[in-house]
Amino acid sequence: MKPFLKSLAATGFGLSLLVSSMARPARAEESDIAVLVMAQSGNSLWTKGIKKAVKAANLPYPNRVFFGVGDTLQRQQELQSAVADLEGRGVHTIYVVPLLISSYSEVARQWRYLLGVDIQAGFMNVPLFPISKHTTIKFMETLNDSTVVVEILLDRIRDISSDPSQETVIIVRRGRE
Repeated sequence: MKPFLKSLAATGFGLSLLVSSMARPARAEESDIAVLVMAQSGNSLWTKGIKKAVKAANLPYPNRVFFGVGDTLQRQQELQSAVADLEGRGVHTIYVVPLLISSYSEVARQWRYLLGVDIQAGFMNVPLFPISKHTTIKFMETLNDSTVVVEILLDRIRDISSDPSQETVIIVRRGRE
């Protein structure tokens, strides 16, 4: 399986694991729990893939997907709209699933700040305030040192390697930091 597809499958699997660890209501429509999946913006392949993984997770809770880093007024309003939509469905707790590699990134910090989970903004030069909300936000862990990520990287390295004993792997991360 291609690394990108494997990572999307792992994302759907991870979402399924998260949901299975929550207390399930008798019927999903009676739930006071919702899930907000947050991912950085990307091309159409990226956004379609994330949406497909969320759909494949078959979440029994109301859910929304937010794309962006939260560094503009427009993105803040989109996040506000996603939370308001979930609150409008009668939920009291929103579990936020950040699709990020590191919990130490500016983006993770910015998302926690905008959701009122953290008091320090991720981007110091962006004059935004936390969104208005009436629910409890539970911010889940990022991938950090996930074994799934390690397996995806190893698969990709094996795919492109021609002479492992003579090669060095350097991992470069794309992003704002």
